[in-house]
Amino acid sequence: MKGYLFISEKEENNLNYERKIQESFSRFFGKENVKVKKNPGSSNNLSLYNYTNEPNEINYSHYEHHFGLSGDFLKDEDTVIHDFLSASDKEKYISEIGGIFTISWLHDNTFTTWSDITRIEPIYYCETPKRIVVGTKALLVHLIAYGLETPNYDVSSFVSFLNNGFFCDDNTPFMGVKALYRNSKMIIYDNHINISPIDDFDNYIYTQDPTNQFYDEISELFLDSFSYFKKHNSTFKLGLTGGKDSRLVIAAMHKLGVNVETITNGFEDTPDVIIGKKIANQLNIKHEVKIPPGSASSINIDLYDRAVNTIKNCEGMLFAYENISGLTPEFNNQRISIGGQGGGLYKGGYAKLANITSREELLEFFLSSFAKYNDLINDDEYKKYTQFFNDFIDRHPKHLTYSDILNSFYLTYRSGRWSASSRSGYTMGFYSYPPLFESRLAKKAQLLKTHYGSNEHLIYNILLRINSDLVNIPFAEDRWSFEKGHPYSKYDIENWIKRKPLYATSIRGGFNWRKNILTNLNKEFYEVIFADENSPIFDIVNKNKVKELFNKKGKRSLAVYDTFLWSLFTSSIMLSDKWYSSEKKILKTNIKVPKSSVKEKKGVLKKINLIPNEYLRTSNEKLQIEKKSNISSTISWKDYVPSDRLYFQLFDNPFSQPPSEKYANLYKIEGSVAELFFEVEKHLPDDFLLELYFIQYNNSERVESKKEELNILNQKNIYKYKAVMHPEANRFKVAFKISEGRANGTFDINQMRIHFYS
Repeated sequence: MKGYLFISEKEENNLNYERKIQESFSRFFGKENVKVKKNPGSSNNLSLYNYTNEPNEINYSHYEHHFGLSGDFLKDEDTVIHDFLSASDKEKYISEIGGIFTISWLHDNTFTTWSDITRIEPIYYCETPKRIVVGTKALLVHLIAYGLETPNYDVSSFVSFLNNGFFCDDNTPFMGVKALYRNSKMIIYDNHINISPIDDFDNYIYTQDPTNQFYDEISELFLDSFSYFKKHNSTFKLGLTGGKDSRLVIAAMHKLGVNVETITNGFEDTPDVIIGKKIANQLNIKHEVKIPPGSASSINIDLYDRAVNTIKNCEGMLFAYENISGLTPEFNNQRISIGGQGGGLYKGGYAKLANITSREELLEFFLSSFAKYNDLINDDEYKKYTQFFNDFIDRHPKHLTYSDILNSFYLTYRSGRWSASSRSGYTMGFYSYPPLFESRLAKKAQLLKTHYGSNEHLIYNILLRINSDLVNIPFAEDRWSFEKGHPYSKYDIENWIKRKPLYATSIRGGFNWRKNILTNLNKEFYEVIFADENSPIFDIVNKNKVKELFNKKGKRSLAVYDTFLWSLFTSSIMLSDKWYSSEKKILKTNIKVPKSSVKEKKGVLKKINLIPNEYLRTSNEKLQIEKKSNISSTISWKDYVPSDRLYFQLFDNPFSQPPSEKYANLYKIEGSVAELFFEVEKHLPDDFLLELYFIQYNNSERVESKKEELNILNQKNIYKYKAVMHPEANRFKVAFKISEGRANGTFDINQMRIHFYS
């Protein structure tokens, strides 16, 4: 952890806050041996304090120029300071610095601070009648701005926290303290605050269509974001899953020759482990499988200690549901945390969750997703919170779509508040550098129109340029979004089939003790939440309605209130001030762990068979089938009259008989449900009717036949037919009949395939 605190006294003052900062870290954060250095301004009422618990020395002054730095730059800090002072356009230089950082500058009685695009390194500020304070720890800003020894809370600001488990707006728990908005510059001169955008980024956000050059450039930025690791001579360990974000990270580290080993949590037969091994083998890097520990009959948890730990690590801005590592007295400079956090910035953010077509729908999405506990919040406070979402929508330029605004909300509040709060806990004890949050990289990604992120063309093209071999390794229960249902190109169908998601074929009985609070931890949560029935939290929360929740026994549907209850539990402890006092409470509970079980998982995609078009047959002389490729055939007819029976089929033998053994590799039924897909491309102007027959057989005879009529209206369309497998059937056949067509006609039938599900 390293950070800074700027103070502008409104009255002539020469106070020294070094001891105050050190004592605050000891008392509120459990951190001893924090180094603090004061850099006085040109007048006695200005000062900038740098602090750290890392082993490096603090030396961020250059003659009369004093700097406050937090986070990590890709270049050495001395180089950043030198280049900044040399830059003729300092805003342009700031917007192009590589890393995850904030930077502040005190010179000529003027203080300037800049936040980056993600805000994962946050800046907080507060103005009181006596002073203006800006810094990277909200609690320090609050205590010094008001001259307090203990915090005063702004309970009304807790509404967003109670709804989401983090501050999903620009508020903090502390009276008067706000988070500086993303990509902003704050100037303080003569005790006046001016906040403005660093640049005109908001005029260009989500406006660009990609080109190959754009993908080349952002891929280079992505690789450059990993140059931070060259500062540490170490072997890094990365958690590798079957998803996309960790794959992007390992691809970059491997390409750059960074020493890295991988680890995957799970059982040997789980998709994450299988895919993790595939990737590690492809890259020839060490891979470890960490199998979950054997089932214990119970676990012991100190809920109170867990909450205190989280509050101290994250300044009360994250709820105790999250697994935040424990406080350690010293900074561990041998530990560097890396991972795929931040991937949502490259995948459309919240735009992936909803198809919004109006402002009313957008507001409803915000309220149903981020303000869903309105029945438990007092009306006046809920209305204020609702207005926040209206204001957020209206502050955006008119060129943005509703999907763009959802994407922007993810950038501004999921990254800028949740990720920032989470990361602040980690950096208190060790280095943490998630490369997907790198400032230049994230900024360039946000220039791209949202749908290129949400359909995953962006991350696909980055991975394609870094390591194309990893593109075709399947994902765990997922695909590239742009090819969810069908190949992006019909000519890629064979690779698309190879990329079939890997699914778990069984469900292991999992148990998450943090869920179903009203069932599993009713007594413990009630005891803490209502320990003080005059708690300020009940100024905004309807106490009686919360009590009613605790009286509703045995209803698992009440798990929907878990987020609210964990947030209320955390808030109650924070507002009691016992999280930092010597008055410690023990709330140990023994939680019974149900025996794990393994159940067959239904509806799993087991296999995809591509059906070569050469297997299409007809005995009707008026029908012609011409194979164009392995995946495409042209069907044509002449002199059609309604009495003609224009049938063609897959495989051979009459409809009453099963296909012969030479087609055994394709006709075999391999699941309980099947879906047949095929594309029809018309070469005639009129519509026609195509009858589809799905026929099932045992070894010797037909056992079931189903028919569906397809109106061929579009010039090109993909059709799907779903069939439940007959219990006696072990093979199938498909037949088609053309009816209600013109006398002559022609169309192509392409990329026929069948999916089998468990």
